[in-house]
Amino acid sequence: MVKAYKTMSDAMQHLKQRGFTANFEFLNNSFRTVDSGKTFSPDQLTIVEHHRFEGVSDPDDLSVLYAIEANDGTRGTVADAFGPYANPDLGAFLKTVKMREDMLHRKRRQDGDRLWSDEECDNASRNDCGEKGPP
Repeated sequence: MVKAYKTMSDAMQHLKQRGFTANFEFLNNSFRTVDSGKTFSPDQLTIVEHHRFEGVSDPDDLSVLYAIEANDGTRGTVADAFGPYANPDLGAFLKTVKMREDMLHRKRRQDGDRLWSDEECDNASRNDCGEKGPP
């Protein structure tokens, strides 16, 4: 099961510890890593998990943090507002990106019909996302 975080900074810190170190930005209908400048199209990306933060008293807490993995193994995060302040272009882009969290956390392995552990989900590569589960 995907961990629930109280704050975005807690989520970002934990995701960084888990290897989501790249800082993605949405630019010209693609994702770009801020440090290297490498760009990725939607078919090269997978949303591994996402976390929504709803702050009743603080509008800055109305946001979504996405943990994303590229097909070359680059792992990072990108944040967006949600609701009326969300970036509609980023939202449309993300709708075309595959979501691994649904596959990894809900699919069962064929050998014994065992649920995937969080560690297996974290360690699985994009190529392991098929119907059979992790190797």
